[in-house]
Amino acid sequence: MSLTAMRRGDVIRACRAWITNNETTWDYVQAKDSGNKKRNRMIVEIYPPLLDIIKATPGAWDRAGVDPTVQFLRNRDGKPTTNRAFDRWFGKACDDAGLPAECTPQGRSLPARLRGVRHPRDRGDHRAP
Repeated sequence: MSLTAMRRGDVIRACRAWITNNETTWDYVQAKDSGNKKRNRMIVEIYPPLLDIIKATPGAWDRAGVDPTVQFLRNRDGKPTTNRAFDRWFGKACDDAGLPAECTPQGRSLPARLRGVRHPRDRGDHRAP
């Protein structure tokens, strides 16, 4: 998620329709704010290697070519994943990798990490680069 600069809910909803400007930016409305009167429209540069990964993922790019609103992240049955299912999958992947329990999909945002701001869930004396 840190490669997208998106919130977890936005990563889960990401689709080809959001990729604009000659495949150089994500253009979307944040999920957390989409029901509010004030909607936060985001235009964020796409990390080129991430776009390469999306295009190389079987079914992700070509399926989205048929319907650009189809989410990239899908479950085993090919249906769009949910926040809860994604959290369970992410937690299991972290456990399997032997990562600390504080590794969560709701971690610090990319801008906060770039500024060196610590998130309240961070533990230890380390600081982000």
